[in-house]
Amino acid sequence: DSTGWTWFWNLGGGINEVDVDDVDGPLFGGGTYDIETDVDTELILIGNVGWIQRLGNTWSARYEITAEYHSADWEMTDKISGNTGDIDDYSVYGFRLGLTYR
Repeated sequence: DSTGWTWFWNLGGGINEVDVDDVDGPLFGGGTYDIETDVDTELILIGNVGWIQRLGNTWSARYEITAEYHSADWEMTDKISGNTGDIDDYSVYGFRLGLTYR
């Protein structure tokens, strides 16, 4: 059959190497900031579920809901004031649409 729907799911993992540029600029009320971010390697758990809609013999559409959990350790330092902050684990959720020709 050249048309119809198929569902799918995926589970996976990965490793991210993140590079963050310094951020600098003026502060409200005067002065400046210059923030440096040190990022360790992230470990990621990934899961998604979706549906593929066949639109004929050569075209299909893909609809996908995705979730990622990032095990992270980011440390930010303002090189001017010395203030520090950090970001730990975080999650990303989303919806993807795709169109495929084969």
